[in-house]
Amino acid sequence: MAAVNRVYAARLAGMVVLGPDGESIGRVRDVVISLSIVRQQPRVLGLVVELLTRRRIFVPILRVTAIEPGSVTLATGSVSLRRFAQRPGEVLVLGQVLETRVRVDDPDLEQLAGIDVVVVDLGIEQTRTRDWVVTRVA
Repeated sequence: MAAVNRVYAARLAGMVVLGPDGESIGRVRDVVISLSIVRQQPRVLGLVVELLTRRRIFVPILRVTAIEPGSVTLATGSVSLRRFAQRPGEVLVLGQVLETRVRVDDPDLEQLAGIDVVVVDLGIEQTRTRDWVVTRVA
């Protein structure tokens, strides 16, 4: 199957994570992004992967070779088995962003002015430099 360069974060939940040899490593449990006031688009830092032993680890997004409709493939089978710990400035998309009530303040969306809406998904896209950034909010 063909790899994609744009995907919605909620669809990654539960996807199988494969090593370069096709062996299952675990499943995606969350997507880690960094929010910054200076930058316009939040960057995707990596994935929280739950191993078969129920331990959750962090896999940097640059280790991801392909995101296919049924799986995420890593470039290397060598990953840090250190337990995932959230750092300052990091946000978990599925755990902290989705189902959040926000108020839209965009002059292009006058019909939503002053109305609280709920974030249901974030679209992430790969750039030419292989970085992943948040490009859409649903």
